Amino acid sequence: MVLNQPIKLSKSLRSDCLNFCNSRGITIPNLLLGTLQILLHRYSDQKVIFIGLLNNQIPSNKKDQNSGSVQWIKSDSFSSISFENFIQHNSLNILNSKTKPSDPLETLLESLQPKTETSGSAYFKVFFNFSENKKTENQTMDSSNLASSFESMSNSYLNFDFYETNGVIEGLAQCNVDLWDSRAFERLVLHFVELLKAGIETHQKMILQLPLLTPKEFDQLTNL
Repeated sequence: MVLNQPIKLSKSLRSDCLNFCNSRGITIPNLLLGTLQILLHRYSDQKVIFIGLLNNQIPSNKKDQNSGSVQWIKSDSFSSISFENFIQHNSLNILNSKTKPSDPLETLLESLQPKTETSGSAYFKVFFNFSENKKTENQTMDSSNLASSFESMSNSYLNFDFYETNGVIEGLAQCNVDLWDSRAFERLVLHFVELLKAGIETHQKMILQLPLLTPKEFDQLTNL
């Protein structure tokens, strides 16, 4: 069973994101993915963050025969770096992952034969997806709509699934109900949006110095 938490970026935030990306030659998906990686590092203090995504989420000028397969993105450049530099560095890392892809998931699974825990996927703990296709009226944005390669997503710890249509960026975050408290998960999603706002507005600030708290949370802490 999963918890669902909607994500919606305001039109003004989307406009700020576009201006940030266009001036630096990066894409909205790369910006959102990089923000998620920073958030997970801030939450966990882990030095290396892996996120799974479909190969077709990684821009490339070459036709990829394995565009529907799962790719993982590794990030480990969190120390003493600004938000702007991290996003740009991460975008290059994503492009390098496309030109020099890691071993296909099926090959790794055959070699490693990992044990699948009942509480989560043995392959990826976090998934990211971005689509420009509008969801249909009766369609829910869950992992089963992405690809057969994403079968393990339904048991992962976190899924962040975004789509853009008619100038609006929305998304759905999902987590395993056995591993997350609903209120804590809601706060995590709110912190993602706050981190994105802060990163865009103060992009030269170190990523460890960017605020995560919502204005309401900040007021509650300062009034104690």
